[in-house]
Amino acid sequence: MLLYKYLPLSWSEEPSAQEERLNYSRCLCIKDNTFWFSTPKTLNDPYDCKPSFKKIRRPDDMRRILQDLNEEETRFVLKHYPTCKTKDEIIEHHQVFSNLRATWSGATPRQLSEHLFQMLATTIVNAKIQNVGILSLTTDYANCLMWSHYAKNHQGVCIEIEIPEKTRGLDRVTYTREQPLLMVYEGNHERYGRLTDIFYTKSKNWAYEKEWRVVAGKGNEVRSIPKASITRIIYGLNTSEKTKNKIGEITDRNIETHQLKMKRNYVLQ
Repeated sequence: MLLYKYLPLSWSEEPSAQEERLNYSRCLCIKDNTFWFSTPKTLNDPYDCKPSFKKIRRPDDMRRILQDLNEEETRFVLKHYPTCKTKDEIIEHHQVFSNLRATWSGATPRQLSEHLFQMLATTIVNAKIQNVGILSLTTDYANCLMWSHYAKNHQGVCIEIEIPEKTRGLDRVTYTREQPLLMVYEGNHERYGRLTDIFYTKSKNWAYEKEWRVVAGKGNEVRSIPKASITRIIYGLNTSEKTKNKIGEITDRNIETHQLKMKRNYVLQ
């Protein structure tokens, strides 16, 4: 299938060292058929990859969370339970507190204990979520808004990518009116089948982007995608000749190009 990636790849008349470095890196990705995977915190939607979590109310919910923690995460939780040395002892700790009377604040020890565990578990799950890698793509290379938002006001480019439909982590984004609502343990492991709700769900406000995503285990790095290939470079309405020449010089690839044009009735082609 063909998908597209908008890039703010553009040389100004007097580019800064940072601009040169970023542009060079983007051109190398085109040359090598590789792709930059961002982390969720760098995406422009503040709700991206941020589900709402239901309150933990049962020992079974805690057990499910604890059983999926790795050694580092387990040590992090145990630091907050000085009298506990194992995951089972944490469960016992909460069961003891569930039978105590209310505190002076009106909250029961059980409620306070559950609140602490909820905060710890949510912190761990959110940290996992925020470390994944996301490559945002679209089916639409002629969207005027996306050229403005993601391609430096039509000065950049849009690359065409031929990518196998069965690529691991590739899926269409679903647009909804409500945030995904999960139990914390559902966000901690793929066995519960809810990771799709976290990584491939966005507000209906973003539906115009027609987004597809590739999600990988780690972000903030360049990755290759098996059998995926950059097949065309589409230049924006304001892409300069300098930018076109620099891209050709650095990528050093025999790759098809296309110059976008304005047509009647707000159509780009």
